[in-house]
Amino acid sequence: MSTGASSDLGTLQEASRIAPVSSRSPLYEAQNAARYERQALIREYQRDNDCRLVVVSDMIFPHSITLFEETLFDAEPQSPAPNWLSG
Repeated sequence: MSTGASSDLGTLQEASRIAPVSSRSPLYEAQNAARYERQALIREYQRDNDCRLVVVSDMIFPHSITLFEETLFDAEPQSPAPNWLSG
């Protein structure tokens, strides 16, 4: 009598052929899914608009300027100024 373990294994193997298996744990993936989605949206926006997008999820105050400068650290001097959002 089958316990279903072999069919579960077959389903898992089939799923791994369809979607790449992450090296991260399912818990880590779930906890960071929103961040990965935001990063993907930013990459897509940058690709579609040929620009660099900087997103600051905070109010802009004098103490946060240093953090904003960090986002521009490796920008090419010849490139246009980035589009940026603050919320």
